[in-house]
Amino acid sequence: MDKQELEDYRLTLLSEKAVKIQAINLQYEKKLAALDVLLDRDQPPQIKSKAPPYKGTQSASSLIKAVREAIRETGLMGGMSGKFSSETLLKYISEKYPTFAKTPSDLSNPLWRLKKDGEIEVLEKGTGQRPSIYQKTSKFDAAS
Repeated sequence: MDKQELEDYRLTLLSEKAVKIQAINLQYEKKLAALDVLLDRDQPPQIKSKAPPYKGTQSASSLIKAVREAIRETGLMGGMSGKFSSETLLKYISEKYPTFAKTPSDLSNPLWRLKKDGEIEVLEKGTGQRPSIYQKTSKFDAAS
């Protein structure tokens, strides 16, 4: 693995970690809510937490499906002649699925997987504040 692949893999691990932490938080929130009902509590006790509350219910597989849909739909709109960036996809996903992704970095794992599977390719590597520009390949249409 070269340095870029290691960086990409690190970002993937960070994304997976965030998704798993959110799922665990949701799981415990449900258990605590059920206990509060059994204890006849009107209001659950407030716990001070440094982590923001979990707002979404998506899984990694549903997020990648949303990314595939966004790639298909933004391609139909004509935009940049079949080219897209994580910001373009985020705009579509945040309108249709508001709890799925809040920042372009939330899409890094699905984009990495699609790139790894050969469904999309990087046309221009992003740097700093400039996002990478992607294009779907013929494998994308076959996989969808």
